[in-house]
Amino acid sequence: MTKVYAIAIRKGGSGKTTTAVNLAKGLEQRGKHILLIDLDPQGDAGKHLGIKTRELKTSINTLFTQIGVNPLDIIQPTNFGFDIIPATKDLDQTDRSMVASQTGLLKPIVDALAPRYDYIIMDTRPADSILSINALVAATHVLIPMQAEYLAMDGLIDTFADINNVKRGLNPNLQVVGILPTLVRNNTNLAKAVLEDVGEHYERLLLRHNDQLVSIRNSVKLSEAVYDGQPGITYAPDNEAAKDYIKLAEVIDAKE
Repeated sequence: MTKVYAIAIRKGGSGKTTTAVNLAKGLEQRGKHILLIDLDPQGDAGKHLGIKTRELKTSINTLFTQIGVNPLDIIQPTNFGFDIIPATKDLDQTDRSMVASQTGLLKPIVDALAPRYDYIIMDTRPADSILSINALVAATHVLIPMQAEYLAMDGLIDTFADINNVKRGLNPNLQVVGILPTLVRNNTNLAKAVLEDVGEHYERLLLRHNDQLVSIRNSVKLSEAVYDGQPGITYAPDNEAAKDYIKLAEVIDAKE
């Protein structure tokens, strides 16, 4: 059965896109068929993979605004072994015009594509958004990347509120697979304090690999990879943060 992951938190700068792209590549390296769906109007997932989103004629927004378009026609192969449905800036107006009764628009699109893939990974926008709720309705699982800083705790609380509302209504089987600390500077007191706080309140949701906490270390190589238009896993495979994402893919792939 296809697993559909929403990468979500209501806080910018948390590493959602970096996580979505590198998780897609990490799972692809494990022999899985992967589709990445960009639901952020900034189109950063596509840019991260070297796609010139400003030049695109079709995108995920096409499926929301045009009748009779086959989702298969919007899929683009990447140079990294997995597919993507990219986003463009016109998605912002579509999202802003959505109302609460339209929170189920994405699900039939995802359901139609699911038989072709082992995993569908959705990168969401960091704001309060009907489109992000669409992702939670369409998902089977949620992964929450959280920057190891104090202000991220509010975004975590807001995200759990969204998840709980969706579970009470349109998607009662939605599973929170875990919280992923990102941009972790292990040698700082702030990072240690935030991780301790998260562990105190959400211990069961912290992911572990061989009894070690799974977190993504802060690394300039991840930023360089974006500039180079490729996942960090392929840009600098021996980098510590890249290895962290490889561990994440292993843990995710082992989940039921």
